[in-house]
Amino acid sequence: MNWLKNLDEAKEESLKTRKPILLQFEMEGCGGCKKLEATTNKDQKVIDEMNEWFVLLKLDLIKDREVRKMLGAYWTPAFYFLDQNGNSYFHFNSYLPADEFIAMLRLFIAEIITPRCSKSLNTIKIFNNLEKTIFFILIVNNFLIGYKMDMNSITIAVATDNGITISKHFGRAKFYEVLYVENGEVVKRERREKPNHHNFSHQEQHHHSHHQSNQQHGFDEHSRSKHFQMAETIKDCQILLAGGMGTGAYQNMLQLNIKPIVTDIKNIDDAVQAVINGSIKNHIEKLH
Repeated sequence: MNWLKNLDEAKEESLKTRKPILLQFEMEGCGGCKKLEATTNKDQKVIDEMNEWFVLLKLDLIKDREVRKMLGAYWTPAFYFLDQNGNSYFHFNSYLPADEFIAMLRLFIAEIITPRCSKSLNTIKIFNNLEKTIFFILIVNNFLIGYKMDMNSITIAVATDNGITISKHFGRAKFYEVLYVENGEVVKRERREKPNHHNFSHQEQHHHSHHQSNQQHGFDEHSRSKHFQMAETIKDCQILLAGGMGTGAYQNMLQLNIKPIVTDIKNIDDAVQAVINGSIKNHIEKLH
């Protein structure tokens, strides 16, 4: 497959060929990316469909920072279906085997061939039974729709310095305020200790003086270990609220099955209520 490495080149090619852009984000050390290249991207049916229908673009999540911020990308591998101006139709995250990947490609093909119908049943009439099943599985797993969670029983951790407002910087926050929600109501609240950058200051000095890796800060093994230590006291929580966060910390929380939400709501009670009623907005464009 002929992968372009520059968004502007891909937009020019898209305009010339009238094909949409399929952008794949990858990152050094990404296990899912390696598996994708070794399996799905070598499948001949995948190759044929991608070459026929799309302008192919492959970018590095870390090095191509501007495109990452523009699209709010935070995961690898991730796939963005773009128009000729670089606007995203939709995207999905994670490795997919060949059959499921082809189903996703055909979903998009159906979307641009038929009138826009927001993924209605009419859109997927061209799918076979296997592809329909995969499509609905992906919806359930939140690849195509917003994040949803059962609010009947949930535990929310909030990065804070005072127990009242949400810290603007996850790594520097002094504590976690942990709230237990049952049937849409906060039934219990407690303060938990949280390691922060101050606790790792000695390790940081040693790390920076000896670190020879080309990996960007936040994605190296040292940072990953630090983020996991920060998450140790909230590993029973399903959601983490913070006013700001690095992309590496965000991805590492997801790997621990903790859903981070970057919010511009300052008050803890207001933000938790927004989570409960489903109005919370995740400002992933603020990841740094």
